[in-house]
Amino acid sequence: MSDIRFQSKTPREEIELILSDKGDFKIVEQYLEPLVKGAIRNRKFGFTQDIEKSLFEEIMSDIPIAIERFISSKNSTKENAKFSVYFTWYIGERINAELKKQSVWEKIRAALRGS
Repeated sequence: MSDIRFQSKTPREEIELILSDKGDFKIVEQYLEPLVKGAIRNRKFGFTQDIEKSLFEEIMSDIPIAIERFISSKNSTKENAKFSVYFTWYIGERINAELKKQSVWEKIRAALRGS
């Protein structure tokens, strides 16, 4: 994964970015990519490259629904509401789900070794 750092925009710039996107969310994906990669990589979760890649794809696939929910929520009308901050919840949910999945598999492997 690249070492590009996330360059945060103002709440207004983020809304303008979302509204200027053509519906395929490529502009927003490009904006959020460093944020997502940084969250996956910098937390020292011990993910393999395959898991990191899969997790990245899953998180990026959450962008359309996150945009829809953000725009339709009361949060988006607040002066200081930032989509990138809102989106970190989606990132955290995916990472936590992967960590739980790994934990379950570790318990299964340990139980099988003990048999």
